[in-house]
Amino acid sequence: MALGFGGDIITNGLVFNLDFINKRCYTSGNGGKNLVNQYPFTGVSSLSYTDGYMSFFANSIWIDSGTYLPGLTGDFTLDFYARPGSTQNTYADIFGNHADGYKGMVIQQNANQTNVYTFYMGTGSTWINPAGANFTLTANVWSHVILIRSGSNFYSYINGALYGSASGVSTSSILPNSSRNLMIGNGWQNGNSRVFRGDIAFFKIYNRAFSSSDILKSYNFIKGRYGL
Repeated sequence: MALGFGGDIITNGLVFNLDFINKRCYTSGNGGKNLVNQYPFTGVSSLSYTDGYMSFFANSIWIDSGTYLPGLTGDFTLDFYARPGSTQNTYADIFGNHADGYKGMVIQQNANQTNVYTFYMGTGSTWINPAGANFTLTANVWSHVILIRSGSNFYSYINGALYGSASGVSTSSILPNSSRNLMIGNGWQNGNSRVFRGDIAFFKIYNRAFSSSDILKSYNFIKGRYGL
């Protein structure tokens, strides 16, 4: 799978692509057409790997992406396919690198509400948590999730359908956390108490907001690749 691409995945604006086939993360500063930086997974010997997805099953198990994506400060799309376990650590993180000082971003479980997730982004002075960023995943079931920040709007899509939305969201720039790389299966800078339990098969980040046609294309790719 050249550069982690497969089938008809969207490349316009792609800045982070998790490639489970070749066990690499790819990042780009030029729209995703040529993904120039490659990072081998860390901790991969401890991860359970099966047919194109990774199982995150215990504390201390996550993927260090090798980058904190310093250019990801404005509009974005998070696009991933996950199957959460029936139990989770409190504040379990699917993804992120958030830290004190209102830095970075995270997809985080809402305290001890199992598999009820939300998204936060730090601006250096506050955490932004749009109402449209809250979503629930069914335990032991694969779900395709898309989260979009578009100017002052935020949207969440589950399995191709609009799940939540919010307007009037702060357009302040995100302050990247330069002291911690983005993690998949974790998201808190200080320790491993929030490690995610479950499976992740697909994770991509774009530096632009998806259109309706992008959402449909990604959902159709997931259906074709994984049989959603």
